[in-house]
Amino acid sequence: MRTGPILIGLGFVLGAQGCGEGGWYPFASTLTATWTSKTRVGGSVTLPVRADWCPSQGPLKIVAVHGDTGAGLVIYPHDSLRSGDFPVFDGTDSLHPPPDSGVTVALRWFTETEVLGYQGDSGSASISVAGGRVSGTFKARMRSMARGDTIQAEGRFTTVRPKALPGGSCPFELKRVRGDSGVT
Repeated sequence: MRTGPILIGLGFVLGAQGCGEGGWYPFASTLTATWTSKTRVGGSVTLPVRADWCPSQGPLKIVAVHGDTGAGLVIYPHDSLRSGDFPVFDGTDSLHPPPDSGVTVALRWFTETEVLGYQGDSGSASISVAGGRVSGTFKARMRSMARGDTIQAEGRFTTVRPKALPGGSCPFELKRVRGDSGVT
């Protein structure tokens, strides 16, 4: 049964890198996200972004953090990192297998009284790979991890140069076996 390794891993990354500023952003790339909700105030952020790529296993992790606010995507290409359209899927869903390729999306921000965290459960992302840099857009329906409410989010990240991670050091690997639920 899947217990949410994608979200937990991304949550750890957003949490660990959310404390403090500067130093870990090697490029002047940004991620901008906006969200709306029927039950709470919408918002938007523009954050510095970085990307880590696991060339041997495929995933590309895009993380944007400033202070205690964060957004992240993990792109799981079918076989290699290339331009294309991908479905957004819920990496914590233990009842449905993940698609052959897809994207998980997460947002986190603090209000005056609580930490709000949302995980994408449907939507789409469009990724462009050119000249060793990655850009893209996403639109996702996102579910609160604690409250059950939903938001509609969309965003864009620009000209991120992924840093290739050495083999065996990829903490966010999604293993797929045909006919399997997808995560081990």
